[in-house]
Amino acid sequence: MTLLLSQRAQWILLGIMMALMALTRYNHFFTPTLLADVTWAAFFVAGLMITYRFAPIILILEVLLIDLGGQWLFEVDIETAGCISPAYPFLLLAYMSLWAAGRLTQTKWQNHWTSLVKLYTLLVIGVSVAFAISNLSYFAFADTVELLDFSQFVERVTPYWSSFLQAALFWVTTIIVTAYALIKASTTHRHTLKNQAN
Repeated sequence: MTLLLSQRAQWILLGIMMALMALTRYNHFFTPTLLADVTWAAFFVAGLMITYRFAPIILILEVLLIDLGGQWLFEVDIETAGCISPAYPFLLLAYMSLWAAGRLTQTKWQNHWTSLVKLYTLLVIGVSVAFAISNLSYFAFADTVELLDFSQFVERVTPYWSSFLQAALFWVTTIIVTAYALIKASTTHRHTLKNQAN
């Protein structure tokens, strides 16, 4: 299985992930009626399958637009909801750690099933690092956790790690399988047209 996408396919993939982010950004976890946020997976996949170095910057700009625009457009009180705090810049660092995990996966990729083990191992590591950066910075800088000591905070946030991992595993797998199916279909279509021309 190859992860090489044409430039056009990379733009399409980036556009699809941006659309999914716009649709799912406010739903952190899966519910019976809502899909989980694709953001963490989008940064990992951008590092994995999109060679443009500015792709994570585009995704960060979209995150900022959604988060800050949500307050204005939908009258969401993002400060009270805990979305924006003095720790917010560290959330962007967490996203970049996911992108870096995807990029590291890309450099180690070989067209062999063992690469899938590397992919999912680095995804788990990337999610864990992003989760740690996000939550530790929130504990250090956000006013809303002043009444908790560190052990209480860790006890409260740790159960959410598996939900973030579950969402990332679902979306990364879905995106890769879909992209691979499209690559196969496109390749088959090109071969068919070539054979017909001959």
